[in-house]
Amino acid sequence: MLQPNDLGLVIRPNIENKQWNGTVDLQAVVMPPDNLSEESLQELVFILHGLVACFNLMNIDEKFAQTVNDELVRMADAGELVHIDASTTPDNVVRLDQWTKTRGNA
Repeated sequence: MLQPNDLGLVIRPNIENKQWNGTVDLQAVVMPPDNLSEESLQELVFILHGLVACFNLMNIDEKFAQTVNDELVRMADAGELVHIDASTTPDNVVRLDQWTKTRGNA
């Protein structure tokens, strides 16, 4: 659940005929800050946009994509990745869209 000061990157898979077509849309989500200056918030948003830039680089730079893949493998082998329950039971799915009531802009 998103909380004040949280920034998130929503990755929405593009689905055709119940199959992922291999592409995604990215959307930054910024919850209203509780205790951040505007300058600090903008620095954090810049980091978030950096993640979007990295995603784009993975699509156009094969060497960068391999570097990211190597790091993912290393992290998985070291047990550094947190397991995410990907089951689709209604009690563990949060759906946000442009009409979802949130505190601030989402």
